[in-house]
Order: sequence, then C-alpha cells, then structure tokens
Amino acid sequence: MLSGDQAGMPVSVSRRLKRKLDAFDFRVATLETAVGTYADIDEIKMPKSEVAVWSKPEDLHKLLDLNINVVSLANNHACDCGVDSMLRLLDTLRNLGVTPIGGGLNLEEAMKPAVVEKDGESLAIIGCCEDNPDSLGTLHFATDTEGGIYRLDEKVIVPQIQELKRHYNYVAVVVHWGVEHKWLPENYDVKIGEKLIDAGADMIIGGHPHHIQPQIFYKKCPIFFSLGNFYFPDFCLDKVSNVYYPESEKFKELPVFDWMAPARRNFAMRYFWKYYGRLGMMAMVSITKGNIKYKKDYSKYKRGKLTISKMGVSHSVTLSLFSHYVGKESSKKINNRITWLRNIIEHRILGMFCRKYQFFNYLQKHNY
Repeated sequence: MLSGDQAGMPVSVSRRLKRKLDAFDFRVATLETAVGTYADIDEIKMPKSEVAVWSKPEDLHKLLDLNINVVSLANNHACDCGVDSMLRLLDTLRNLGVTPIGGGLNLEEAMKPAVVEKDGESLAIIGCCEDNPDSLGTLHFATDTEGGIYRLDEKVIVPQIQELKRHYNYVAVVVHWGVEHKWLPENYDVKIGEKLIDAGADMIIGGHPHHIQPQIFYKKCPIFFSLGNFYFPDFCLDKVSNVYYPESEKFKELPVFDWMAPARRNFAMRYFWKYYGRLGMMAMVSITKGNIKYKKDYSKYKRGKLTISKMGVSHSVTLSLFSHYVGKESSKKINNRITWLRNIIEHRILGMFCRKYQFFNYLQKHNY
C-alpha cells in the first residue's frame, strides 16, 4: 500500500534486501490500494464508513523503486476510488512497464494471465479475490459486460487453470483471501487451495490477513496462505476511515492509535500496525530445467525503511509449528485464543502503563 505519511517519498530499501530482489528475473506483488483522489472514494464504501485505501498517482513510481514487474489488482482495495479509476490504473501501470493481473474492463480481461518465458520454460500468473464480504468488505467483481476484479469462483478458475496448463509449463495463482490478523488460514481456504492445485496450479500465493501465515506443501506444490505485509507504511485515517494526506506539521500533532481502527471517529488520527503488521514473507521460486525450488525469507518495514528481518529463523520455526494445525478443526480455536490473549496483554495489561493503549480505552469509552 503506497499511502499516508510516505506519500510522495521514495522507498528506502536496505542494500541487502535490494540485492535479494534484483537477483530474480521478475518480481510479483499485490497492489493493495486504489489510485486517485479523496473525491474519488467509492460511492458505496463512503456511506458505509468502510476503510478506503488510496494512493496518489505519483506514488506508483514506488513500484519501479522496488523493481516490481507484475501486480495483482484482485483485492478488496483496488476499487476504493471506484471501478473507473481502477480501469484507468490498468493503462497507467502498463505505461510504467508493470503488468497488471486480476482486474479488467470485463471478466475476460480480468482473467488474463501475465506470462513469463525464459530458456524454453513458461509461467502463467493469474490473480483472483475471494468473494467474502464478511472479511473483505465491499467488492466490485468483473462480469461479462462490466469492469472489476476477478472473483475466485471454482466453476470459472478450475477450468481456466486446466486450460492454462495445456499451454504453459507452470501456473501460479495469486489469491486474496482469509481473515485479517489471524495466525492460521481458514479451513475453507485450505480446501480451495488444494482444489486449485488439483486443477493443475503449481503454486498458490495468498494475501489479505496482514499477518504471515504458515506455508504448506500439497502434492509437492506450495501454498503460501499469507505473505503478510511487504510495504505497508503508516498512514492517516479520517472520520470515515479513508486515507488522507496531512501536511507534515499537522501530521505531528495528530493523536496516535495503536491497534485496529474503531468503526467511527470524529477527529483525524494516526494509525499504526503491530510488529507482525510490518512483517512480510517473500516467496522465492526458482525454475531450472523443470526443477522447481521454493524458498522463503522475511522482510520488515521499520522507521520508514524496508530491510530483511533478523528474526527469520525464529519466524520459520514458529510458522513450522503452526503449520501442523493448518486445515484442522482446532485451527479456529487457536486463532480465537491468540486473539483473546493478545487483547488482554495489549489492551488491558499494557494499557495500565502505556499512553498509546490508554488511548484505545479512551476511544472505547467515548464510543468513537
């Protein structure tokens, strides 16, 4: 997401991380933002006070700073400035040399893959978004005659994967699914991921929870349920939960909030993510003469700079332990218990000593 207090500023990347990114032939990301102006906020989201994430057009050059080649628009924020702005964004991205997937003037265009070819091997990449308004909010899906994003519909995507597999050596699916801030994926998403691999997909790359989740193998193919956040800087929200861009001096004066935003407020505020909200997992895939190798590493966004996390071993061990519960009946209980425990520690215990948590309690008492 390219917004908030980092608007108009170049991306600061550590040398080590930049070398790692540049070592690959191409890089794929989810562009989880709309591009437009405050006046463009989606006419459906605005009255409902849903979070609307948008970026200024000039911030798209950050994709070039990170050397991103392909972006998926199939996510719950791509149309936050309206469907028309998303359709204009398609041409803007192409003019920048970035290939968009997962969105289009109609369903056929939204389904169109990005194709990468090298040394006689070919890879087709498609992007899609789960249809779950309970966890993803307002969604604008493409139809045969209307623009929007590519809906994750098994009746449509399974035949498409089968067809792509007949023309290309490998198929990758970038999917937006799940529930925010959960450690484990939803069981129904686990089943969907398996169905996509059964259809012929070679890898599933997931996102949306804003939290890294375990990666598992199914039929020797990886399913990355959530890569967390790669570049998701601090931003500002106003009373209807829309991103806005204050002047630097005004920005310093805003109150600080340190957890999930309440539904409604009557003043502007700064919004900060927790540690795991600043952590990203990088899924690294190498294909050599039919041999596919998968690795992962971890990035961290801290104090305005992207670096490689020094806690990579710890994250891998933790996720490996959690992977044993993926798809199990107990996964929902584990997610709920972690959420319950986190709320006690952060909102009650720490709230007695730390002003930023006291602010959370203040908001709750005053019904903002």
